[in-house]
Amino acid sequence: MLTIEYASQRSRTERENLLLTTVSIQAKKEIAQLSDSKKQAAIYRHDLKHHMNFIQNCIQEQKTEEALSYINEICTTLQSGAIQKYCENESVNLILSSYIEKAQALQIQTTIFVTATDFSRFQITDLCSLLSNALENAIHACTQITYPEGRYINLKLYEKNEQLCINLANSYEEEPAFENDIPVSHKVGHGFGVQSMISVVNKYSGIYGFFAQNGEFRFQATF
Repeated sequence: MLTIEYASQRSRTERENLLLTTVSIQAKKEIAQLSDSKKQAAIYRHDLKHHMNFIQNCIQEQKTEEALSYINEICTTLQSGAIQKYCENESVNLILSSYIEKAQALQIQTTIFVTATDFSRFQITDLCSLLSNALENAIHACTQITYPEGRYINLKLYEKNEQLCINLANSYEEEPAFENDIPVSHKVGHGFGVQSMISVVNKYSGIYGFFAQNGEFRFQATF
């Protein structure tokens, strides 16, 4: 009996380690992409003088269409690489900016409240995985709502008793399914995000909860 239990525990641990490894690799890729966007925006800001000279020359030579096209290109690039500052942690800002921009593009009202200041004890790939999956699920739920004015995502990151607390709430139209108090999806390719979130919280010996009532889904975690 002891051998069977040990084998079962070992198998479960191996699955969790594999999941965390996969999530870590994906998180690193996302952070790298976000960092590249920020670097590109910084390059444009640094070269602002050169841009202005080019535009000035176009105007002087009456090349109005060329000048307008160049201005639009710069604005588009800067806008896509804009990083909103929510806290002092640059990596957290990168993660939040990416998903909040996506949510707003889908006409989802967002409210972000971050007072947490110390993220030093967490691996950034873990935070990226947790926040990315949570926000991605929230965005997906909101997009199922046919009327845009009913879509919202509220996120709070704060500290209490030297622990990081996450409170994420979003509206939904399609009632989520639960098994053992965990939201589940039987659609192909879905459901891994929640398991990834749980694995991260468990890694830091934290507690979590998923709740759905009256059209609002909530994810809470302390770790």
